[in-house]
Amino acid sequence: QGLEKGTAWAEFSSKAPLVKAELSFTRDAGKWQARTWEVIPAAIEGTRVSAGVPGGATAAYLNLFDDRGLAVSAEHHAFEK
Repeated sequence: QGLEKGTAWAEFSSKAPLVKAELSFTRDAGKWQARTWEVIPAAIEGTRVSAGVPGGATAAYLNLFDDRGLAVSAEHHAFEK
């Protein structure tokens, strides 16, 4: 996983098909639990998911969901304001 030119990406391996991927991000600072988080769709291309990180984001991470309803999250990226 990584961050390239404002795009968060992760590669994955799964026996169950992915049905959805999303980017969770916040523009807030402070305690994680107190931040307002937003979610946008991420693209699934083969074994890679990616999404552009919106401007002003202070943190972001990818979530992947399979056809069993199970989810996994990539490590978060933190950005300085």
